[in-house]
Amino acid sequence: MSTNIDEVFEKLKNITLFEASELTIDFVETTFDVNANVSVGSFSSSSSTVSSKIEEEPVEQQTEFDVILELVPSDKLISAIKCLRKVVGLGLKESKEFALSAPAIIVSAVSKDKAEEIKQIFQEVGVDVSIK
Repeated sequence: MSTNIDEVFEKLKNITLFEASELTIDFVETTFDVNANVSVGSFSSSSSTVSSKIEEEPVEQQTEFDVILELVPSDKLISAIKCLRKVVGLGLKESKEFALSAPAIIVSAVSKDKAEEIKQIFQEVGVDVSIK
């Protein structure tokens, strides 16, 4: 800490807690032209209300995922077409059009395991795929 802060703390150690609290309130009110009268009870009860609301709301975990074809490098187009035919069951023409239209959703609303499996298939041939 800086020497100024150290000096302030040393001076605060030599006064009573009551004196320190009066000094702080008076100093803040006069220096910053504000009213420091805040009810401690109302603040703590509002924070407990917020924390109880947070505890009541269950955390939703995503169970369905979309696998998205992000980018197909031109030298990986044939590999992407083969993967699309294998995973989605599209014909040759449809797979080519799909690969060229990236970014596009390959499959939607699948389990996390299935999405990871599909992503692995495409990444093995060098095609960028993401899961959302």
